[in-house]
Amino acid sequence: MKNIVQQTVPFVQSVNPHLTLCREQTKPLALIPAGQQAQSFSRYLQSHQIYTSLFVDNNPQKQGCVILDQKVISLPAYTKIADRYHLLISTNETIAAQLVEQLLSKGISSENFTVIDSDYLCLTPSEIDSASDFIQANIREYEQAYQLFTDSLSQTTFLNLLNYRMTFDTSLLKAVRRPIEFQYFEPEIYAISSDDSFVDCGAFTGDTLEQTMGLVGNRISAYYSFEPDHHNFTELTTMASKYSNIHLFNYGVSKEKGMLNFEQSSSSYSRLGSSEGCSIEVVSLDELLIDSTVSMIKMDIEGAEYDALLGAKKLICAQKPVLAISVYHKLEDLFRLPLLINSLGVSYRYYLRHYTNQAIETVLYAVYTPDVEQK
Repeated sequence: MKNIVQQTVPFVQSVNPHLTLCREQTKPLALIPAGQQAQSFSRYLQSHQIYTSLFVDNNPQKQGCVILDQKVISLPAYTKIADRYHLLISTNETIAAQLVEQLLSKGISSENFTVIDSDYLCLTPSEIDSASDFIQANIREYEQAYQLFTDSLSQTTFLNLLNYRMTFDTSLLKAVRRPIEFQYFEPEIYAISSDDSFVDCGAFTGDTLEQTMGLVGNRISAYYSFEPDHHNFTELTTMASKYSNIHLFNYGVSKEKGMLNFEQSSSSYSRLGSSEGCSIEVVSLDELLIDSTVSMIKMDIEGAEYDALLGAKKLICAQKPVLAISVYHKLEDLFRLPLLINSLGVSYRYYLRHYTNQAIETVLYAVYTPDVEQK
């Protein structure tokens, strides 16, 4: 097997094409919608002395507000002044496609807007711009993690993710993208059944719960949901009431029981460890589920996966559950999380899959396979 250095681009950060696009615009820049992803992109542009002028949003509760010193206006209001601005669409792919249709239906030419097909939410501007330096500095660890994967799609996905971080070439992500409906439940990796006991860390409002129930005929041995955001938890409770054997916990998950700062956003991007927000209770899976049977663990907890895995070491070693762990919130997650799991000595086979045209929704799978030789 070739090593990573032989299969990655030179460790030189390419110029971000979105910066070039924005610098070349002769019109003021506007952003739609006024969500967290667009706000993160606005901050990234500001770090390069490029400034957006206003936000556009379909949500009446946001209209009239001021976000990042920019007024939020409605789409109907924007259509009256659309010829004065160039509009940047920064959101997930589904919403972006809907917004494109709305803009075109209102007579706004495609020349007057651009879809920003990269994610600026998880990393800081400096991390985005210096990714090649970080990858080069940690190339040994990346190499060790890369060697854990034996199937070609995992290897290609791993390399394409690294090369994307250095080149901003989204065709690399599109080349390995898997259907979003397979996220956490790849049929060729592990087929979940009604006999499973599933742990959902980062349950949000019940999207994974609903997905799981659709796969198991609305019956499951046990389903343990962890969601610290109170607003999300309320919606999760409503969703869970339709099913049996669902256990809900309004806690975060970490390496030990305690209190941590938590930024509540009432979205899927609420996160632990923020310097802002409120203090919430966290637990470890080893403590809370010590007497429970667990066959699969999913984690998508906005960068807190490492500590959560530390708090599940005993459970993983004893029960060897299937793991589906998000590895995109931090640059180091791509090597640090698989190497941590591998250090536990469980005979896991590892897989890596990616699910969007952006640098988000990358999942590491670990499936216990007794005949696998530990690396």
